[in-house]
Amino acid sequence: MLLSGGSVMRRTIQSMAVMMVMILCIVTCASSLEIPPGITVFEVDSFTYRASFLLTDGTEALLLRGRFEVFYLYRHHHPTVSEHVMSVTLGFYYGKTILGRHLLTNVTIDSLSFLPRWHDSAGYSHGPDDIPPLFEINGSLADGAMVGGSQVIDDNPVSRYIPDFGGILVLRGLRLVLSTEETVSIGSDELRFSFSKRLNNHVPEEAQVLGVNNTAYAVGEGVIALKTNGQPPIIIITDTVTFGALVVAAAIASVVTLPRLRGRLNTRSHLYRESV
Repeated sequence: MLLSGGSVMRRTIQSMAVMMVMILCIVTCASSLEIPPGITVFEVDSFTYRASFLLTDGTEALLLRGRFEVFYLYRHHHPTVSEHVMSVTLGFYYGKTILGRHLLTNVTIDSLSFLPRWHDSAGYSHGPDDIPPLFEINGSLADGAMVGGSQVIDDNPVSRYIPDFGGILVLRGLRLVLSTEETVSIGSDELRFSFSKRLNNHVPEEAQVLGVNNTAYAVGEGVIALKTNGQPPIIIITDTVTFGALVVAAAIASVVTLPRLRGRLNTRSHLYRESV
C-alpha cells in the first residue's frame, strides 16, 4: 500500500470532516433533481470511490471523493412518471499537516468531466461514447469544493432496477500547487478513472486507471492511491516536531503538577480529619 503510517492520523481527522460534507452534499443533490410534487423517489443503487494523490513520502496532498447514485422516480397518475436518474458528486479536499495547515495552496484543472455508462432495465447498454458528459468544468478547485450533476438516463424503464451503472472520470491538465509554490502535474495530459458497480454486489468493481504513464498507483476496494513526484513541504516536518514538543511539554507538566496536586489534597484531607 502506498499510504505511509505518518498520514493515518491526518486521514482519520479528514475522514470525519469529509463524511459530514458528503452527507450535506447528498441532501443537496437530491434536492437539485427538481422533483415535481407527488413524485416518489427510490434509491436504486449507489457507491463511493476515493482517489488519493500522494507526495513522495506517502503523505496525502489531495483527496478526491466521489459518490455515484441512481434514483427511480415514480408517480402513478396525473400524469404517470417513471424514470431513472443518475447523479454524481465529487468533493476535493486538501491534505493538512498534523496541526491543520494546508499542504496545497491551489488545484487547477484544464477540464474535468464525467462520461456516464449503464445497462438500462431492459438490458441495453448505453454510453460512454454516445452520451454527452454528465458534467464538465475547468479552472481552480478550492479546498472543500463540490462539483457534479444529474440527468435522466431512462424516461421509460420497464423495471425499477438496473443491472449496473458507472462511468469514466476524465481529468485533463490536473496540477497541484504545494505550499512551497512547487507545481506538480498529475499523469499525462489526460487521466481517466473508470468506475462500475453491479446491482447485486455490495461494493463497486475495481477501478481502472489510464494515462498515469510512469506514476506509481495502487487500486483497492473503493480507493485509488497515486504517488506523485511532489516533494513534501517543510511544514510537515516543522508541524510534526512542534506537535511532538507540545505532547512532551504536556506530559512533563502533568508529571510535575499531579504530585503537587495530590500533596495538596492529602494535606487538606489530613487537616479535615484533625478538625473532626
